[in-house]
Amino acid sequence: MKMASLIAVAFLASGFRADACELATALASWKNGDIEDALACAERVEPSGSAEADRKSFLLMGIAFAKGQYPESIRIYRTLSRDFFRIQGSDHTCGPGGAPPA
Repeated sequence: MKMASLIAVAFLASGFRADACELATALASWKNGDIEDALACAERVEPSGSAEADRKSFLLMGIAFAKGQYPESIRIYRTLSRDFFRIQGSDHTCGPGGAPPA
């Protein structure tokens, strides 16, 4: 009994969230057309770094757009880092209108 109590205390103190979700799971739900499941999962994703945070935001932006929440989609878009828009193998980023910056 004491061992179970110690494990429970260690689990609670660890900061692990039982309701956490992986970004890959949220993306799979999105690809399957389960928008509400994708949203619920994506909102619980705890990004491990800025790149994953941008991928999470990009998914949330797409979900908001698909749900017709255009102002929210634009708000999320504006939070994405400039590095997220770098084209692989290029030194250009997308500027206004999708054109490379001058």
